[in-house]
Amino acid sequence: LIVYETNGEPFAGFEELFIDAQLSSLVKWAVTLKEIRLLAPFGVLRLLPDKKLNIDDILTKFSQPKQTDDKKTGLFPVIISKLQIEDGKITVEDNTSSEPVKETFSPITFTLENLSTLKERQGVYKFAGVGSSGGQYQLEGQVSVNPVRVQGSYSATGIILGQIWQHIKDQVSFQITDGTLGAFGNYSLEFTDGTLNAKLQNGDFELKDFQLTEKGDATVLISVPSLAVKGVDADLKSKEIMIDQVNSADARILSWLTPDGTFKLQSLLLPDLQKLSDNEKSEPREPDAFPSRPWYMTVNKVALTGWGASIEDRTLPKPAQFTFSDITLTIDKLSNKKNAQADAALALRINQAGTVRMNGATGIDPLMADLSVALDKIALKSFQAYLDTAVNAQIDSGTISSKGRILYQGKAGTPQIRFKGELSLDGLGLNDRLKPQDFVTLEQLKTSGIE
Repeated sequence: LIVYETNGEPFAGFEELFIDAQLSSLVKWAVTLKEIRLLAPFGVLRLLPDKKLNIDDILTKFSQPKQTDDKKTGLFPVIISKLQIEDGKITVEDNTSSEPVKETFSPITFTLENLSTLKERQGVYKFAGVGSSGGQYQLEGQVSVNPVRVQGSYSATGIILGQIWQHIKDQVSFQITDGTLGAFGNYSLEFTDGTLNAKLQNGDFELKDFQLTEKGDATVLISVPSLAVKGVDADLKSKEIMIDQVNSADARILSWLTPDGTFKLQSLLLPDLQKLSDNEKSEPREPDAFPSRPWYMTVNKVALTGWGASIEDRTLPKPAQFTFSDITLTIDKLSNKKNAQADAALALRINQAGTVRMNGATGIDPLMADLSVALDKIALKSFQAYLDTAVNAQIDSGTISSKGRILYQGKAGTPQIRFKGELSLDGLGLNDRLKPQDFVTLEQLKTSGIE
């Protein structure tokens, strides 16, 4: 059987349908279907250029309210002993971009046992499918109809991020050239008094070998070999997300300050992300079931280790280059709840020499930071390009060190930042480029009480 759309394109169908009904079930006041077997079913879901689905007319028809009698009646008693779908295929076509994107999920298998409309009867199900780029998807658990409840576990592995990028490539200036995503966990869905209650428990997400470039350029701007988000619990009713750990290692970031004073990654990513957000907001959606409360998120532990970044200041005639290596960042109890504060610690090395260490309290709402900071032996040669704009001198030696406290308050419209502490210059040596000898030497200059 094949069902066609009005334009003649295949829409859905199957190769074989087998139903084994028990006649004796009529005597037991419940229609019992011993077995339903569906072979090689297929369906095509198309997102049209006007961002409408090819099944919108069907959805509209079924979403229309039905006239019901004042007298409530229960569900018709039905028992399905076994439902089996084999060798299924779903094709998804995205026709909103300049080049249509087609993804096929096949083979798909689905089994369902002991499903019933009788009250508090629970069946079991299992779903498995393979994506067009090789991703593996699985769902299994328990399901009941009366009441409507589904709970179980899910897993998705080997999802190619480059394939997902194909759906947004016309809207962004960046390109995801590599990377896979995986997700695991438990979930539950239940309708109670017309309200959906949904929970995610013990969720894990894994990002591997992620690489991002500017579209049309092979230079890798962001590289993340591994990022893991573990112990994710989310509750739709309370609008709260709890995350146990966020871990990442050995990521690399490449960026530069452009002549107009903006960072390359900032100008590349922020407008695109804002555009995608605006597009999402413009889409019609159902009213929020819980509109009065914002979403809250708490992360118990963030740990980034071995990160590195290369930054270039191209606002200067001769660009200044800075390499940040051995970056370690830990944050405990990070939350966007009102007045919540987290403990943060940051350590890094600049141009393979001097070090920077910070630790203290940070907050999101309101935005604030109260950090102790220690800079140790930052090489002054790193700042030669800035000196070149003012004097004809060469920095031969010297370091800068500092200890103190940074206070930041992100007040609306007037953010405030203050520094209290001390600063020292050690072993400074300057050369006049027109003369061979040093013309400025300074063993040490130290000042304290800076505020």
